[in-house]
Amino acid sequence: MKKRTSNMSRRIVSLLMSMVLTLTLVTPAAFATEVVDSRTTIVEGDTNPADANPSEDSENNEDKNTEDGKDEQPTEPDDEDKGPSEDDEIIADEEDADDGDIYDVQEDTLLGISLYAAADSWDGASIAAVEPNAEGIYEISTAEQLAGLAKLVNGGNNFSGKTIKLTADIDLNNQAWTPIGNENGFDAELAFSGTFNGDGYTVSGLNVPDTYFPGLFGQISTSAVVQNLIVKGSVTGGDEASGTWAEAAGVAAYNDGCIQNCGFYGTVTGSSDGSVSVYGLTGGMGVGTVKNCWYFKGVGSGADDVCGGTATNCVMISSADPMTAAKLETLKTAAPVTGKVWSWTEGAEYPTLIDPPKTITMQPVFPDCTAAVSANGTQCGERLYL
Repeated sequence: MKKRTSNMSRRIVSLLMSMVLTLTLVTPAAFATEVVDSRTTIVEGDTNPADANPSEDSENNEDKNTEDGKDEQPTEPDDEDKGPSEDDEIIADEEDADDGDIYDVQEDTLLGISLYAAADSWDGASIAAVEPNAEGIYEISTAEQLAGLAKLVNGGNNFSGKTIKLTADIDLNNQAWTPIGNENGFDAELAFSGTFNGDGYTVSGLNVPDTYFPGLFGQISTSAVVQNLIVKGSVTGGDEASGTWAEAAGVAAYNDGCIQNCGFYGTVTGSSDGSVSVYGLTGGMGVGTVKNCWYFKGVGSGADDVCGGTATNCVMISSADPMTAAKLETLKTAAPVTGKVWSWTEGAEYPTLIDPPKTITMQPVFPDCTAAVSANGTQCGERLYL
C-alpha cells in the first residue's frame, strides 16, 4: 500500500535529500518512514518502523479517536489506482520502509541540484587523431590532438604542404612534452615541414624536459612556418640536448624555416656546465628567420635573447623591463600578413593577437553632399564624401 505525504513532510524530505546529494555526508539509510494516521513522517535513527516511537500528539489523537468512538476513515477502494496529485511528489511504500534506503522520488522534488564532472586534464600520454576538414586544414583544439600531431611528425609524417590550425587554447597540464619533430637523426624529413597557424591562441602548461631538441617544436625545416602563436611554460636542455645541436628554446629548438607573430612566456634553462645554449623563441644554429615576435623572460630563465640568430622587429619583456607602447610599435613594424596583429592594453604583461582592424572605404555618391564620421560618439576631424 502506498501512502501520500503531507505538504509539510514533502518539503522536509525534499530539503533533507538535497542536503544528502550535495554534501554526501548522510546516506539514505539514515532515514526511515513511519506510517502514522495515514501520513508519512520522516524520523531519524533506527530504520525499523516497529522500533520507532510515534509522537506524543499522535498517541493523544489515537486515544481521543477511541474514546469518541470514531474510527479511522476508510480508504476509498480505488485510491490505490489513482495517479498522484500535485501534492503527491514523494511516495514511500511500507515495504520500502523496512529497508530504509529506497525512495521513489520524482525529479522535480529536488532543489535544482546539478552535479558536473570536472573537465579532464591531459594525462601526458593520451593522443587523438588529427584529421583534415573539408578545406584540407588540420584543426586542433585539444592537448590530445596536439600530442597526436607530435607522434605523427616524429614517426615520419612531416606534414609538408599541409596547414595545421588551432581552434582553441590548449593546456598541456605541465606534463612532460615530447617536441614536434624531435628525432635524433639530423634528418630534415623528420622535421616539421608544414604551416602551423596558432590563429591567436595560446598553448600553456608546456613542460619540456631534457631531450634532443627541447622546445614545443624540435626541428622545423626550410618549408615550415610557425605563426600567430603564444606559448607559455618551461623548457630544459641538458645532456640529451648537448649531444645534438646543444640548443633549447621555447617555440622551436632548431629553426630552418620562419617563425613570425609568436610569443613565448616562461623559462628556458640549460645545463650547469654551459654546454647548451638557451634562447627565448628559437636557437641560432638554423638558417631560419624570426619576425615580429616577443619573449617574456620568466624568473629563473637563463635565456637572455629572443633567438640565437637575427631577430627582426622582436622585443624582450620581463618584470624588470615591462611591456610598453614603444615595444608594441616595434612588433607592428612591417608586420607580416598572417590574419592576426599584435594588441596590448597598458598594464598587461604581454601583447596578444587579435583580428586586424576593419578598414572601410567610402566613395562619393552625390558630389554636393558631405557627412561627418564619428566613432564611439566622438566626431572625427576630417569630413568624408559619401
